[in-house]
Amino acid sequence: MRSKTTVRNLVNKIADQEGLFSHDTEEMDLKPLIRKWRGTFMKDEIKNYALNHLYVTDPTMNKKDLQRNLKILNDNIDVMGTTDGFQKIEKQIGLDDKILQKSSTVSALKPMKDLDPFLEKKETYEQKKQKLDEERDRQLAQVEDLMKKRREKMTKLRQKQELQKLEQEEEEEKTNHEQKVKELEEKIQNIEAERKRKIEEMNANTKKIEKPHFRKIQKNYTDKVLMPNLEQKKKKLAMIRDMHKPIDMDEIFEHKKKMDEIAEKHRKEFEMNRPKDDFTYKKYETNWLKNVKEYEYQNKEETEKKEGDKKELYEKMRSYGDMVKEMHWPTVSKKKQLEMQLLKQSLNHPIKNRLNGSTLSSNAGNRRSTENLLSHGGFQSDREDEHSNTVKRRKIIWKENPMVPKPKPKKTAQVVDWLLERRKARDEQDRDGPTYKKDIVNDWKKDIEKANLNQKEKYEQLEEEARRKEEMAVLGQGGAMDDNDKLLIFESIKAKLSLMEEFNS
Repeated sequence: MRSKTTVRNLVNKIADQEGLFSHDTEEMDLKPLIRKWRGTFMKDEIKNYALNHLYVTDPTMNKKDLQRNLKILNDNIDVMGTTDGFQKIEKQIGLDDKILQKSSTVSALKPMKDLDPFLEKKETYEQKKQKLDEERDRQLAQVEDLMKKRREKMTKLRQKQELQKLEQEEEEEKTNHEQKVKELEEKIQNIEAERKRKIEEMNANTKKIEKPHFRKIQKNYTDKVLMPNLEQKKKKLAMIRDMHKPIDMDEIFEHKKKMDEIAEKHRKEFEMNRPKDDFTYKKYETNWLKNVKEYEYQNKEETEKKEGDKKELYEKMRSYGDMVKEMHWPTVSKKKQLEMQLLKQSLNHPIKNRLNGSTLSSNAGNRRSTENLLSHGGFQSDREDEHSNTVKRRKIIWKENPMVPKPKPKKTAQVVDWLLERRKARDEQDRDGPTYKKDIVNDWKKDIEKANLNQKEKYEQLEEEARRKEEMAVLGQGGAMDDNDKLLIFESIKAKLSLMEEFNS
């Protein structure tokens, strides 16, 4: 069983290496392949026989000697098929010496008779060769049988693949045919649906008639009469519901706050847009306005004339001064020049009095020094001039230039305590009492009924009275609520209710 498996594996290996079944040829010559396999198999058998024979003759052979002998066998593997070649290898590995000592070696290896068949029976080379030939023939027959089965298997596989390919092509052709049939059916259905739609549209156009006249009248009456009346009733009911809601003081104050914010916003917008508005006086131009414009024009001309005269006078003065400077150029006084130099030096180095250590007057020292230099050509001692009088410093007063504009007076900041003023005003108001308390008991409803007014005038009067009461209630105490303020708010609410009653009636 083992040899059969070995032969099958060897056949598969050789077939894969040679590519026997890679093409479609069913018949091929196996003799070269069998010859090649036979030589390889015989060489392996000879090498195994030689190694076994060496091991039987010398079981004490070490690993190094075994590797050396194996290398010799591999190098001479090509000449093992001949008798001379085998004898040559036996001489190289010393097989003759081992055969001479056969009797002692076999007796020493008796316990190992189960390990190898060479220990029980010595076979000659001819017997081994005959046995190998028989085994080789048997294996060659197996190889031929396996190769034949392999060819048959490949033939069946190729036929099966061709059959599958034909079936696949047939299936694809069938699928394409069904797809074309389906597309044709869909196209026919679309054409039929389009034809039906056109027929229905034609029937609808032929049967179409105008609506009856009474339907139009009914629709116009509903849109123009019933719906507006219904909307008015809804608004009226919503207003009544709002009027019958409980009064919330927070909502009233919140509404007041919003109105104040809106008024402040409009005031700021008006102030911002006010300079941008171009106001024309041509519409309202009168004789008085013409006189005012003429007076302003005359004043403007007089002012411009005065300014022109001033400029002309200034130019004359400047030109006269330039002419005088050119004709009479001022001379430089050596005395004054020397005095100025000494004055500058004395300012840089002041002289102290030797007696009391006080600084002498700069003008006095300069004057003495100048007089001494001019009269005697030298300086006198300080001791001689200690008790001389000091010269007072002159103060130069310049004339005011009328052409230079005078500086504007500085504005002094006035600090105003706004909270303190508000407290004082509130204390005075608490002391004097509110101004509207006398009008609380005023029966405004009777006054309106006594007056001969029509419905519209009564409506306007009631609305004005309600607004006035509400403003007096909120602004009476600067936001603080008391009984009188609440009474005024109640009066304003009564005025609104009466206004709603008048409107409903």
